[in-house]
Amino acid sequence: MSEAGPSTQRIDAVAVAVHCPDTPPGTYACTFKKCDCCQYMQKGINQFQSTVTRETYTINAVLTCNTSSVIYIIECKKCPVQYVGRTSSSLKKRFSKHKTSILKKEFRPISDHFNSAGHSLKDLTIFPIEQVIDPKTLAKNENHWIEKLRTMEHGLNLVPYRCARQVGQNDDQEIPMGPGERIHEEPFISKRKLCDEADPEIPKKKRKKGKKRRTVFSYETEQRLLTYEDALEDGKQAASQIYNKLMEVSCMTTESKTFLEQLKEKASVLKEQSPEKKMYIGLFGKTGAGKSSLINAILNENQLLPSGGLYACTSVFVHVQANTSNKYKADIEFISKEDWEAELRFLLEILPDTNENDMAQGNDKDDDLQTMARDKITAIYGKDGLQKSYSELVGTKMFQIPDKCRKTLSFDSAKELSKTIGCYIRSDKKSEQQFWPLVKCVTISVPNCPALLDRIVLVDLPGAGDANKHRDEMWKECLSQCSSVWIVNDINRALSEKVASEIFENTLRTIAGGGECHNIAFICTKTDVVNPEEIKENYNITDSDLEISESEDSPDYEKKEKQACIMFRNERAKDEISTQHKEKAKKLLLGDEVDSDFFDVFTVSAAEFRRIKQEKSYVLELNETGIPSLMEHIKKLYVRHSLKEVQDYVSDVSGIVSYLHFLKDACSAKVQCSQSLEFQRLVKELNKTSEKLNHCLSSAYGMLQTNLQKE
Repeated sequence: MSEAGPSTQRIDAVAVAVHCPDTPPGTYACTFKKCDCCQYMQKGINQFQSTVTRETYTINAVLTCNTSSVIYIIECKKCPVQYVGRTSSSLKKRFSKHKTSILKKEFRPISDHFNSAGHSLKDLTIFPIEQVIDPKTLAKNENHWIEKLRTMEHGLNLVPYRCARQVGQNDDQEIPMGPGERIHEEPFISKRKLCDEADPEIPKKKRKKGKKRRTVFSYETEQRLLTYEDALEDGKQAASQIYNKLMEVSCMTTESKTFLEQLKEKASVLKEQSPEKKMYIGLFGKTGAGKSSLINAILNENQLLPSGGLYACTSVFVHVQANTSNKYKADIEFISKEDWEAELRFLLEILPDTNENDMAQGNDKDDDLQTMARDKITAIYGKDGLQKSYSELVGTKMFQIPDKCRKTLSFDSAKELSKTIGCYIRSDKKSEQQFWPLVKCVTISVPNCPALLDRIVLVDLPGAGDANKHRDEMWKECLSQCSSVWIVNDINRALSEKVASEIFENTLRTIAGGGECHNIAFICTKTDVVNPEEIKENYNITDSDLEISESEDSPDYEKKEKQACIMFRNERAKDEISTQHKEKAKKLLLGDEVDSDFFDVFTVSAAEFRRIKQEKSYVLELNETGIPSLMEHIKKLYVRHSLKEVQDYVSDVSGIVSYLHFLKDACSAKVQCSQSLEFQRLVKELNKTSEKLNHCLSSAYGMLQTNLQKE
């Protein structure tokens, strides 16, 4: 790694496949004319310059997009800022990942920048600067160039620091951490500014307001994800090579041909497979627990999911995921006409069981089912539907289920979506016709959503045991797919209600010993609802214990007192909930073999988070609302999910490779054994022939000697 003069020497860009020993160092195009990477790569250079220090450095190797184990730079043509990265695979493969990330508008460093205002993929340029074969040296040299080019302080490489920016603070102000705080518990954010704010000469007062800082992964986490992606590419390449080799193999017997075709099919699937399974996070909680408000806060949307109703539909699955377009979409999946008619017949059979005598005697053995039946029939057919027969209701054309059982709605705002889909997911608007009994699932796609990242889906799970058998089976299937399950409960009821215990003992048994789930989180909501006097009395604490320095006459006393009581109760709730439920979660998630992060407790206030975002008066600071910590938790789940996916894929590829090696070794041993036996047979045959020949020669010699003696 040598430094050069201030001028940058240009070399004629020549496409070469194999470089001669006398080819001068620099960056070159590959031989493929339509190479996607080469279109964005700086070719024909043997020097590059830091956009921060303006120092120039020399490239000492012949590098192309096909060069592997390289350190590379991504540079913005407009700003300009730089990013230093490394890859053990080829530069072409790594660029493909960056490009996909940009096109999908993922909230990762490179994508975040080139999707910001006034930017696009066209503003990106990439070039390799060094090839390093040894993996340890590759990482070491990458850090060298990050430091040399200062891409952490002034570029696109990320510096982790606590995202606790308060209203009124400067964007660049870092919040010092208190005793016992750990930096990885808080979100990571890029210290770089948006391009229109990047010039340090521009006074802060003149910088545009309203720019939202978008949280992305930390530098370390980003490197882990890129390493997983490299491993995935290596696995796909190995699968492709295995498939090509198997295509050259032929067999004689029918059994061998069948087995060979199965191997080819498996290798073909792995060759084309791109592990991109969605990661589901399931949310449990009773009506009024604050699930909808929690999801709205995580998404930073004020009016996405309807909240605050006294009733909730118990049969509709609501999936919330990111959308790369600028539209809010709702994909509504209905149950089939046949399923609804079967359920309607069942609902009508329940209704006659309710009569005035039963009600007078307080007979409520089936009251829940009967209430559900009345609500569903009334929602679709109105109150008059309760007096009609099955044939009359089936013949009513109140609502026609679409032929394909699907309906897609698109909106420009979350408010429009929320207003329109209410009738499909809510059961509290009794005066309007509702369709929620006919709905199986509603998938909401949200644009520009950093919290959900790519492939993450939040699932608002209804209760189990619905009268519709198909929905009940769907509930169990959905739960088995969840990588994490969140138990959402009001903090004032979190320890007293039996909801959590019932969920652990009954509901979550579906995931015990199997499925995708590797984490259970207990989330206490509405932490801002607190009575300081009750807290002090119940826990026998004083202002001194709460470390409240203000006097009672101070105008800030009431706020400080409430804040201190909230934080005190939050810590107590975390400790008590962990004591009650951590061991239960451990038994559910494969006993003693679970990871250390299998159980988490969060205390959140969606209301306070929303007040801060709307710049209204607030009691808690941003990080004290718990929402940022929950968003960071989602990132950790995402990284773990990605790692597991790549490990499973590489394991499948390694399995085929190991099996083929075993067959090869077995065949080799068989051949060697066969050759040994054949050699022994030949030796025996040779000995027999030699004995016969010796016998014949001995006889001939004896006869010859006898005849000579006679003469």
